[in-house]
Amino acid sequence: MLVIPAFLTTDFTTKPLRRFLDRCGYRVFGWRLGINWGPTAARRLALRARLEALAEREGGPISLVGVSLGGLLARDLAYDRPQAVRQVITLASPFRLPTASTLEPLFRLMAPFYDTDLDVARLRRPLPVPAMALYTREDGIVAWQSCVGDEPGDGAADVGGAHVTICRNPAALALVARRLAAAPGAPLPARSA
Repeated sequence: MLVIPAFLTTDFTTKPLRRFLDRCGYRVFGWRLGINWGPTAARRLALRARLEALAEREGGPISLVGVSLGGLLARDLAYDRPQAVRQVITLASPFRLPTASTLEPLFRLMAPFYDTDLDVARLRRPLPVPAMALYTREDGIVAWQSCVGDEPGDGAADVGGAHVTICRNPAALALVARRLAAAPGAPLPARSA
């Protein structure tokens, strides 16, 4: 599986999530593209190449796990390369744009560098692959309502906690691991108490 980090972060921030999933027995890969500056043309192209290389290496479609803006990039990949994507799991990802965010000034500052071919409207549409969206009503960075989709068979769950701790949130980690263990498109696994 490929884990895509949040805006202005690197693989370092997803390390707790990747380490946990590795201990669960999954083959987990970071995106290896440095800082996630957002959907620049170069980043989108490099991410597509990374997905294709991993799918070829693994012998078939792989799961994508995207954190915050990384989830938007994961959804974008699933639209463009559904044959290479097993499923998409988003963590605190505001794909129902526009959204209220404390990072909006930074995002607007970077916007002139973003790929003009990115179809932002499609990010909220149902994906061509199974999906699960984890969010938290206590987010503090993005409006939680923008992190929930209406895809058929989509699982969505409030995992509690802060946006910035989602990669080490025990409830989020457990749900991601259970979704990965289930057949793609299966109902969201129940949260254990």
